[in-house]
Amino acid sequence: MEEKKKTIAVIGGGASGILCSILLKQALKDVNVIIFERQERIGKKILQTGNGRCNLSNNSISWKDYNTCGVDGVLQQFTPKKCKEVFTSLGLWLDEDNEGRIYPYSYRAQTVLDVLLEKIKELEIEVITNFNVLEIKALDDFSIYSTDLRLYHADYVIMATGGLASINKNDNKCFNSYEILKSLGHHIIEPIAGLCALKTKEKTKSLSGLRMKVKASIINNNEKHTSYGEVLFKDEGLSGIVIFDLSRFYRHNEHSIIELDFFPTYTEEEIKQKIGTRPLKLALCGCLPKMIVQDVLTRSKNKTIEEIIFLLKHYTYTITQSYGFANAQITMGGVLFNEVNPFTMQSLLIKKLYLIGEVLDVDGKCGGYNLHFAWASAYVAANDIIKNFN
Repeated sequence: MEEKKKTIAVIGGGASGILCSILLKQALKDVNVIIFERQERIGKKILQTGNGRCNLSNNSISWKDYNTCGVDGVLQQFTPKKCKEVFTSLGLWLDEDNEGRIYPYSYRAQTVLDVLLEKIKELEIEVITNFNVLEIKALDDFSIYSTDLRLYHADYVIMATGGLASINKNDNKCFNSYEILKSLGHHIIEPIAGLCALKTKEKTKSLSGLRMKVKASIINNNEKHTSYGEVLFKDEGLSGIVIFDLSRFYRHNEHSIIELDFFPTYTEEEIKQKIGTRPLKLALCGCLPKMIVQDVLTRSKNKTIEEIIFLLKHYTYTITQSYGFANAQITMGGVLFNEVNPFTMQSLLIKKLYLIGEVLDVDGKCGGYNLHFAWASAYVAANDIIKNFN
């Protein structure tokens, strides 16, 4: 009697799940690799990455760019160079910008997804959509139950279910991956929105749409984090890359302030010297947008040059809340990273269960770092399964 083929179930058809399934099927041609996706198609979130341009990775990636040094074991195996090799081998042309960010040559996320989907088709990887996992039981093998009572068995399970970022409130009700992993013994750090805009107590509508290069800091009680980049003023708060980076350090239950420095390369004394004896409003209009100048002058109580220059270097906003998961790029929190082997991504609690990508409590800054971890964890998990497959 013909021996039954072994099956690897990849739960989640996002960036990490898709790449992992491709790497597995390329090496294990006689194994069933099945992607289970709860939505109507796979890869939807890839289209949203990098503002639709898909910032694949970054040449300067280091464990210091993440919330845990534990990711170093993953990053050493999947460097930016390895990332470029893998995607080039899949047929994707690449390009890099002046800041080391790696993009598809087309600068279109759709191109990345097209290449991945073509490879899935070529390798005949089975994709089952509209499959919302209800429960996973781990006995001699894995039993995977859907909410509509379908049942599949697998020899390996890879949880690549992602997080809550970019999911609307109605869809949140269908996202039960954390509960499934809890039932398997894993612990969950409460998920919160990351890399997102922040709402402020102070009004920003008069500045809405304005972009400025600044030094920005977030201050939570005695804790301070600083970043440089572009801030975008919104109707109800602040956005832009620099705010996204700082949003990783926003704590909902603490008093948090964003401080903007409009002149990061000048001291207060140097600004005063450059202004000289010219009328203050006229002098500032030569270096700042009129809307900012007016806002600064409105905030100033005494209208002295010293007070205004201080405001230009310490322009503060009180954070009231983030814009939430629907507008976030990543999820912070998830399964405790120290519950997986950092060199293989295998669960330390259940053999042949792997956790990859955003479902884990790993988050990095803007610029390709989070997508790189998705690819990296997929690569490491696939390599370990291939090496030890039985």
